[in-house]
This record gives sequence, structure tokens and C-alpha cells, in this order.
Amino acid sequence: MTTKNEELADFVKEVLTTVRFPQGEVRYRVLPDNTHYHAETPPEVVELLQLARKHHYTLALHYGDTATGRDWLEENETRGKIGRSTGPVQVPLLIEPGEIGGGSILDHCLVKIRRIQRHGREVTLWQAPNYLQPEGEIVPCHADYTIGRGDKTRWRRMTHAVHVFGQEVARFQSLYAARRYADRLAILLKD
Repeated sequence: MTTKNEELADFVKEVLTTVRFPQGEVRYRVLPDNTHYHAETPPEVVELLQLARKHHYTLALHYGDTATGRDWLEENETRGKIGRSTGPVQVPLLIEPGEIGGGSILDHCLVKIRRIQRHGREVTLWQAPNYLQPEGEIVPCHADYTIGRGDKTRWRRMTHAVHVFGQEVARFQSLYAARRYADRLAILLKD
């Protein structure tokens, strides 16, 4: 059985390389198992993603501006298990529940990583030193939307909106749905 220190020793043995693509060049940190991480990815993030892949953890990834620490509040393709692509440049993938493959992770754009445990409990494993916690509020709104065309046109009444840093980011049909959205994206709500 390997100890945690032995597992982490593998992360030290890395090589930097540049890969040329039609769109340009990308500089990667290549680990001994041939997993490629963007050269600007913090070592703590590399370590966490590698351990999550090995131990099949379910993660919630928060992408954002690493210079300012501001969360982009991405809703889609942010939760799942970590896998790895095949081929000459093997990058980490986010595999959503019920899927057999997924998209590559923008590992150099991560500002926060949370582990999703049993019963939906989430624990923050890492966040950028300059991470800016999204603060917001749920406010009443009155907006009607039509969905569909022709005979299948129907309308939806939105009753609540979520505002983050003073800007509206989403509208919902109920207060409950707005709260679930804020919880999922770890938005700190004002009372």
C-alpha cells in the first residue's frame, strides 16, 4: 500500500513541453503517467485532480478569472468525476454522471474546487488565494416568456431573479428554484 507522500512524489517528477496545434502553441506540464496539465495550472490543482481521478471523487469545478479571482458562475459541465483523454496529449476530462466521456477541463482557469460527498454535502478542497466569493441576492421580478412556436407556444412567468455583484444573472419560476441555483453555484446570499 502506498502512502500519501509516495503518491505525491509522482507530482514532483514532471516535464514541461510545448505542443503545437493549428490554433497555436500550448505549454504543458507532463506528469509521469503522461497526463498533460496547462503550464499555468497551480500544483495544488494538479495534485487534487490527479487524486480525484485515482479515487473516483465527484467534484464541482468553478472556473473564473485567475488574475482577479472572480468566478464565471458556469452552470454546465462543472460537476462530475475526473477522467483522462487518450492520444498523444492526454488531458484531464470532466465526466458528468451517467456519461462515458466528457470535455476537457480548463485546469488553468479553475478558481475553486469542491468535492461532492454522499447526500449532496459539498466540501471546499481548494480555492485560489484571491478567490472572490460571489455575493448576491434573490429579488422579485415579473417577467413573462414565450417558449416554442406556432401551436406549441406556451408562456412561463418568472417570479424571482438572482443578482450577483449587482447584475441579474438568472430568472426563475419560484423562490425555491432561485435558491437551488444559488446553492449549486455557491453564491453567498444577503439576508
